[in-house]
Amino acid sequence: MELLVLLLKVALIAFNIAGTAALILRAVRRSRANRRDPRWNAHRGRGQPGYEAMVYGAMPNTPLPEWAFWDDEDTDLDETD
Repeated sequence: MELLVLLLKVALIAFNIAGTAALILRAVRRSRANRRDPRWNAHRGRGQPGYEAMVYGAMPNTPLPEWAFWDDEDTDLDETD
């Protein structure tokens, strides 16, 4: 019985390692394949990236909201002057 539990533990660890390696290998292959695809490189060279830039983690430049320029002492929003 102890031998069976040991074999199951080893099989589980091997399965986890193989699955992780397969996921990493797939990600690297997709990254290299998409690097040459002009649809994925279309946002380079423009000032404002498009929606496809979210894949790369780049977000469009947006203006700051009004509250970003408030002074620190103006934190009470309920009071009106």
